[in-house]
Amino acid sequence: RLNTATDALTMDANANDALTALAAIWAQMRFVRLAVLVFSRGAPLTDWLRGPDRALRISALAALLWCIAAPSPVALFATLTTTLALGWACLPYEVDNSGTYGLLADANLWCGMCCAWATGRTASEGWQLCAPAARTILVTTYCFAAFAKLNSGYADVRKSSCTVFTCFVGEGFVPAAVTGRVLALLGDRATLAILEVGLVTLEAVEIAIPPLLTFGDLRGAALVLWIFHLLLGSIAYDYSVISMASLVLCAPPALVLRLSWMSSAPLARLSFTATALAGCWRLEAQRCRELGSCEHVLSLLWLCLLCPASWIPAGTSTPPGVLALPPMPFPFAACGTALLLLTLLNGLGPYLGYKTAATWAMFSNLHVEGGWTNHRLVPASWQLCGMAADLVTVVDSDVELIRDYHTHSCFGATFEGNDVSPLQAFARRCGIRCVSHANSVLGRGGDVSVVLPFRVPFWQLRRLISLEALPTRRDFHVEYIATSEPAVPPAGVEGGSGGKGPGGRRRRFEVRGGRIVGDSDRRLAAPPCWLLAKLIYFKSVLPADRDCGVCHGP
Repeated sequence: RLNTATDALTMDANANDALTALAAIWAQMRFVRLAVLVFSRGAPLTDWLRGPDRALRISALAALLWCIAAPSPVALFATLTTTLALGWACLPYEVDNSGTYGLLADANLWCGMCCAWATGRTASEGWQLCAPAARTILVTTYCFAAFAKLNSGYADVRKSSCTVFTCFVGEGFVPAAVTGRVLALLGDRATLAILEVGLVTLEAVEIAIPPLLTFGDLRGAALVLWIFHLLLGSIAYDYSVISMASLVLCAPPALVLRLSWMSSAPLARLSFTATALAGCWRLEAQRCRELGSCEHVLSLLWLCLLCPASWIPAGTSTPPGVLALPPMPFPFAACGTALLLLTLLNGLGPYLGYKTAATWAMFSNLHVEGGWTNHRLVPASWQLCGMAADLVTVVDSDVELIRDYHTHSCFGATFEGNDVSPLQAFARRCGIRCVSHANSVLGRGGDVSVVLPFRVPFWQLRRLISLEALPTRRDFHVEYIATSEPAVPPAGVEGGSGGKGPGGRRRRFEVRGGRIVGDSDRRLAAPPCWLLAKLIYFKSVLPADRDCGVCHGP
């Protein structure tokens, strides 16, 4: 009996130590993502802290620094609580694809710890009981990301996001002399063939990741995922860090304990605390950048330290899934089921027509707007909600948020200058439009060019006007073309009253002195309910099919 009790205490101590290591790793990842959010707004750290929900912002940063410097279950719980509250306050515009997944992962772990303490269990037991749901949510998001790429746009080598970002990486990290020699040696046709093989291979890897994580050898699946995100980290490192941290979140405690040297060990805590404080100073001095910065390089090094070969032994089997586990205590099962349903509802948004942004269709070339779709398996008739089909074309506005809603991201600027590198010349010769589109409110700053006109679902324009413009401005206007209404002949023509527009009626929504005037569509002034305004929103698209095909928005 004494030996049994001693073994139980040892196991509990090891599980608590593993949770402490996880707390440090999760806080390190969260700090990277917070840094990206702050510097992408183009303002110093103190300005971001003084923004809306000031107390939440300060609390979230303080909790992160606390959990990095002195990781513990309590510090982790504080980090999860403040991050969840801040994430909810920032919805929808400051929460992208990986941010949406991050909220679900945070909520799952937070609920697990709360249920554990409420039922007399330890925090480490709560983590282990919610781990199956965490693995299921993670795999589900990868399923949606792979499924979204089964469209005609992604398969077109000249429009595929894979081609575009390969060009961005080559332009940013490979010397022009080396690129020029390689292109001259291969020729345009062979280079295009290699790019096509690359995008097919990448799509096959993404399709293989969910079954590997579910049924494969844990070390092999983790290595595939690690290599994938190490490559993706060259262009989207904030997404890569949360994915690899999630792999640690889903791992058994005995494996997580192997990462103590880079998380909860004294030297690791001192090093990462110093790095975080230096990062705060750089954010305040506005020395951070999206790519090629110290933060980017350090994030890639952090990913390298998480190499699965260093902490997952060969032959380790994948933990059983939710369906293979014995019945779980009711609170844990209820929370996990609810979060999994939210995951499914979010990922199905584009295919059912009620949401297109932050649905894990990033970099997929997927288009479902305007009553048509380029997906190979899901027809447009499946869009039962129809919210994405009713498009309007925004032509002009004096509201900055609406006028600057659709932008070219900073990456495209390198391909539009006067100096043409060998890779830029290749892209132009082959008709590769190396421009990445984004929505400015989603937090991607930098060197951007505003695109006007653009198309957006009527529901999203209603949201922008009723919730963003009306409460803050007494005088403004928005001109748009309602494609669902017949075009009206211009004034002077029999039966006409002015405002002819291509494919619809040109209308003007105007507010003067806080009052709606003219023939403005009053529906645009009716705000959606609070919950829908938080959870449902849409990305914008170009008026014509002339974009690079990269998913608009991060």
